[in-house]
Order: sequence, then structure tokens, then C-alpha cells
Amino acid sequence: MGYASIYQSSRTSEEIARAFDQLQSELEEQITAQLQDTRAKLLENFDGDVHTRLRLNQDQTTQQITRFEEWLWRLTQYELGDCAFFDPNGYTFNLNRLPAGIQSDGIALGPYRLITHKNGTEAHHFRLGHPLAEHVLARAKGRPLPVAEVTFRYDHHRALNHPRMSLVEQLQGRSGWSRLSLLTIEALEPEQHLVFSAIDDDGNSLHEETCERLFMIAGEVGKEWNVPETVQTLLDDQCEAAKAKIVQDVTQRNQTYFEAEMDKLENWAEDLKQGLERELKELDREIKSTKKEARQASSLDAKVALHKKAKELERQRNDKRRRLFETQDEVDARKDSLIEDIEQRLKQRTEDVALFTIRWCVR
Repeated sequence: MGYASIYQSSRTSEEIARAFDQLQSELEEQITAQLQDTRAKLLENFDGDVHTRLRLNQDQTTQQITRFEEWLWRLTQYELGDCAFFDPNGYTFNLNRLPAGIQSDGIALGPYRLITHKNGTEAHHFRLGHPLAEHVLARAKGRPLPVAEVTFRYDHHRALNHPRMSLVEQLQGRSGWSRLSLLTIEALEPEQHLVFSAIDDDGNSLHEETCERLFMIAGEVGKEWNVPETVQTLLDDQCEAAKAKIVQDVTQRNQTYFEAEMDKLENWAEDLKQGLERELKELDREIKSTKKEARQASSLDAKVALHKKAKELERQRNDKRRRLFETQDEVDARKDSLIEDIEQRLKQRTEDVALFTIRWCVR
């Protein structure tokens, strides 16, 4: 039924209203169906990162989680798989028993949640820094990892209707080598960085982001391998280049910090100096005026009082001048401290430890 047919077939205003209501209902059903179909197609073709950025999750009880929380969650599922029941539809699990070799201090059995729910669910907040999370991390870090083959099943990932990952999709049918290293930079503030080195069998380098996405896909561990010497050299070269880039970034960050702190010191000193100079000029003007007034005073009492006032003003002026020199000394001391701080930061000591090396392939 269209607009023209409504007016042609309806005789009263009530009939017209009912006809428009019916038309609106029909159109709403069509629009809703089209929107659902469009949304399904979009979700099917969106990359996983787009899902995250747009937060296309209809469950409003779940808040957005960070990349690190997602990594913690996946690691926890693996490490506590035989001790807890994990909810496949949410970031919650029920700890049934404590893992072997862990003390019960600060770790309770029962429900845990990774993120906050708005439905008032009572559960322990599982997060980085929690004793259970610390145990999970320590257990994983302490496990020896021989060089082995890992097959990443992107075909299963898509079969389960998980979001696309275009960077991983481009690797389907390909294989190669990957190494993860822990780079520690020792200075005044120690920093740690995870560094990926990876190539395919044609010698093409894989971007760090591609490596990260690859490990978001479930994998199957196969046989152990020996790393060919040529591959070892390529991975070493890649790791050294990545290390140099990180160290350069840290140096640039220290330079930016130094310049910003030095500018703040200079601006603070200049503001203080200008303020003191204004006060000194005002005191000079007031002293001159007071002395003139004392010379013109007719009574001895008035002259004595005005000279006494001028003397007090001169004392204040001397204090201000002394404060001006002290301020400059304070600025110089802070500059020396800042320069010493930067010198210590420049004495960087770096160490990298290979965490694991794998022979990867993507199906």
C-alpha cells in the first residue's frame, strides 16, 4: 500500500490514520530486516580491529577490555584450564581449586571476573597484580619452551564466526619462523619491551603487529625443530634493528623530557625574576617618595617616623635583592640536577633474552 492508494481508498480521517499506521508497521519490519542483514554483512567483513574500535558488541553489561587484559585472559584460560570453569560468553570464570604449587594467601575459590559487570554480579576482580594473575604469569614465564612447530588455525577461527583478521588472513597457506625476545633497558627507570622477529619461507619480514595478531589465533603445537643457521642470522638481524629503533625512541623521549624540563625551569626563573624586579622598582619608588616626604616634614617626630619607614623599606629591598640572587642559585642547582639525571639516563644498559622461537604455519 502506497501513499496514493491510501488517499484513494480511504474516505474518513480515521481510515487514513489506520492505513498510515499499517503502512508504518510494514515499513518498520522491512527496514529492521534490511538493517539486520546489512549489519550481519558488515560484521562478517570487518576486521577484528574494527570490531574493537567501533565496540560493536550489543551486550551493554560488558565494558571494553584492553589488549593486555585480552592477553591475560587467554593465558589464564590455558594455565587454569584444569582448575576452573570459564564462561564462553563472558570474561568470567569459577575457580574450583587452587593450581598445584600455589599458596592460598590472598587467593579465594569461587567466581572471578576480568571486567566490571553492570548487573551487580558478585565476583572477585581478576586483574594484573592480583595474586592469582601473578601466579599465572610466573608459571607461564618459567616454562621451558623448545623450538617447535605451531600451526595457527585461522580456518577454524573463521568457521566459528570470529571476526576477520586481515593481517593473519594474508598468511594463510604460508609458513616461516618467528622469535619473541624480551628487551630490558636499564637506566634510572628500567623499561621492558617485547620484540618480535619473524620471516616467511621466502625471506620476507613480518611486521610486529602481524606477529601479535597471529598469536590471537588458536594454534596446534607440532614437532620440535632445529633453527637453520641462515634463519638464525635473519632473525638476529631483525632483532638488532628493532632494538636499535626502541633505544632510539627512548633516547628521543629523554631528549624531549630534558628540553621540556629545562624550558619549565627557565620560564619559572624568568617569571620569578620579573616579579622580584617589579617589586624592587616599586620599593625604590616608595623609598624615594618617603625620603622626600621626610625632608618636607615640619615636625621632628614626623621626620623620624618617615626616616624609620624609609629604613624598613630599604631593608625589604635588600631582602628582595638577596632573594633574586638566591633564586638564580636555585635555578642553577636544579639545572645541575636535571643534567645529572639525563646523564644517568644516557648510560643505558640493554639486555635481550629470547623467550621462544617457533616454526609457524597458517591454515
